[in-house]
Amino acid sequence: MENLEGKLAELFSSLSRTAERSRLYAMRAVKDGQPRLAKLFLALAESKARQAQRFLVQMRGAVGPTAENVRTAFGTELNADIDRYRDLLGEAERAGSKALATGFSHSIEVDRRTMELHERLGRETEDAAYYVCDFCGYIAVDEPPEHCPVCTAGRNRFKALDPRP
Repeated sequence: MENLEGKLAELFSSLSRTAERSRLYAMRAVKDGQPRLAKLFLALAESKARQAQRFLVQMRGAVGPTAENVRTAFGTELNADIDRYRDLLGEAERAGSKALATGFSHSIEVDRRTMELHERLGRETEDAAYYVCDFCGYIAVDEPPEHCPVCTAGRNRFKALDPRP
């Protein structure tokens, strides 16, 4: 079973990568004046994302109660990601890869701010709308900023979140 679990993890990674690359291909197809092809790339991206999600459920098992999910997402996982980004940031700097170093720095900042959003959610009673920067992942509350405070992307790079999963 251990070998199967390893293969599932590789498959999940491959499907996720294909989904994201297909989204990039769609953006390029639009830029190259091929909107019909862009739509097909987006359909492929969504298909691969759904396949990846299906196998992730098999790898991770059932989703627990919300309180447990909160501890996992905002406690364990975000902190582990920040630690990973810090390690990779150091490696990228030593390798002289400025673009990767910037990406890891942005990810650290995004995850820190996301943890702050969770803390804020516990103090506030008003419902909020969320907008995600499609370049760095920064989450804005109520309305997108003129420029992303993490990566400086313009307001047009923010996508409104649909509250339904």
